[in-house]
Amino acid sequence: MEEKLAIDIFVQFSTRNLSEFKKAIPKIKMILMKDLQLDDRFHPKKYVRYYLTLKILRMSDQLPIHQDFNISHQRIERIHNAALTLDLLEMKLHSLTGLNEDLFCHIEVGGIYVLNGEKEANAEPWYKI
Repeated sequence: MEEKLAIDIFVQFSTRNLSEFKKAIPKIKMILMKDLQLDDRFHPKKYVRYYLTLKILRMSDQLPIHQDFNISHQRIERIHNAALTLDLLEMKLHSLTGLNEDLFCHIEVGGIYVLNGEKEANAEPWYKI
């Protein structure tokens, strides 16, 4: 029998405004670092792995503006690792200026688990920025 996987989305934010995206990153880091309840939920045995997705794409061709901003389901071992990764990306984001293109910016932190006969939970994120 094939395993079915499902996703819990802890934090999610999408926008077409780069300056809004830059402002959201510190808020997301704060949630990841300070929410003890989230930290407790991050450790249950139900999760096979945790992930971070961060993309900044040009709307014209759907390609990333830079490889640093094309992270797709990157495995993270601890929730604090996601916050540290965001620290580094935040510094790189601040150097992005003068982009006059239509962009799509998206970030998501979540956990992947195996469905054991139960239905997949509501895919709504625990936190929306």
